[in-house]
Amino acid sequence: MNFSVETEIAVGWQQILEESFRELVETMLPIEIQSVQRDWSHDFCPDLAAEIGFRGDVAGSLGLFLPWNAAHALTNLLQGVDVPPNPEEIHDVAGEVANLIAGGLKQRIREANDLAVEISVPRVQANPNPA
Repeated sequence: MNFSVETEIAVGWQQILEESFRELVETMLPIEIQSVQRDWSHDFCPDLAAEIGFRGDVAGSLGLFLPWNAAHALTNLLQGVDVPPNPEEIHDVAGEVANLIAGGLKQRIREANDLAVEISVPRVQANPNPA
C-alpha cells in the first residue's frame, strides 16, 4: 500500500516534516511512502481532517487530510486486523497519527532550531459532504 505526503511549505520545513512522517511510518506501519508536490489550485475536499495547533516560537498548525478509504486502511494497519469501518475508531486513529507526526515535528524543530514549541490536542472532523 502506498500513501503520499502532500506538502505546501518551505523546503527546510518540508524536510523536517517528511523526516517526522517517515520515522512514524518506518516505526509503526508496513507501508511504502513517497513525497509528492500537490497543485493546491484545484479544489481539495477530504473526507476526514485531523489538525494539531502549534504555539510558542513557531505558530501554525499541522493538518492530516484523508479520503475515507485511506483513513479506514490506516486504522486497519495500526490495529493489525481488517475490520469494518467504525467512524469513532477511524477518528481516533487519525487524531493519534496526526499527534505522532506533530510530536516528531516538534522534537525536530526544537533540535534543529532551538525553538520552543507546544502542540495542542488533535481535533478531528469528518466532511459532512464528501465528494
